[in-house]
Order: sequence, then structure tokens, then C-alpha cells
Amino acid sequence: MLVLQTTDIVPCTIGKLTVWVSPLSWNIKTRLLKHTVKDAGADSIDETQLLFETLKYSVKQIDGLNAYTLIDGSHPKLEFVDGALDESATEMLIRMIGMSPASQLSSMILAENWSQDMSDVLVDFENAKKKN
Repeated sequence: MLVLQTTDIVPCTIGKLTVWVSPLSWNIKTRLLKHTVKDAGADSIDETQLLFETLKYSVKQIDGLNAYTLIDGSHPKLEFVDGALDESATEMLIRMIGMSPASQLSSMILAENWSQDMSDVLVDFENAKKKN
């Protein structure tokens, strides 16, 4: 079984984008898993917020943004702040790749199941590397 360190980044191809992700640190992962909502009177995990925050903190680089065009004719520019995607960049990434691939990618990162087969996400371990 492949074990990754938080200093590793792995390219994942989703449509026309290559999204480079890292495993979450234990501190960030446990904090994210505390996102809950009331559902029928019981606390349950807020899966949408969990997906958003997982991508925000695990995505380290995005290649292929020039394949997408905004309404003004420019290409998206996704900003990072302190090593994490900013809020608007995370929203834009989810819009570009779609909810199903975003969910698959988020689930893989949270479960640390880097070898799982996914229909919309292709993980390229041969080109994985250490963060700069």
C-alpha cells in the first residue's frame, strides 16, 4: 500500500486540468472532520463543507487553466494564501471540474486511499514528487 507524506504532491488529471494534491496534516484533517450540521435532530458531517475545505487545503498546484475562459475572455487565475487555495479559487476549481470529480478527489484525500479507482479522476503516481 502506498503511503504518502504531507510533503509529497501527486498529480491528478480531471478533464483538462492537472490538480496537484498533498495529504492533509493530522491537525487539518481532524479540524475538517468536526464540520457538522443538524440532520433530523442529530449531528452529521457537513459533506459539502468538508469537500470544499479538503480541496482548499490539499490542492497545491493547478496546471491547464488556459484551457478555460472566463466571460471577459481571460483565463482563471487561482490564488493561494499561506499554502492553501483562497475561498474564491476553491469555488472556481469546483466549478471547473464539477461536483462529482471534486467529491471523488476529496474522498480519496480524506480516506488516504491513493490507489482507489475513480471514474473522473486519474491519479499519476509516476510523476508524484516532493513539494518545492
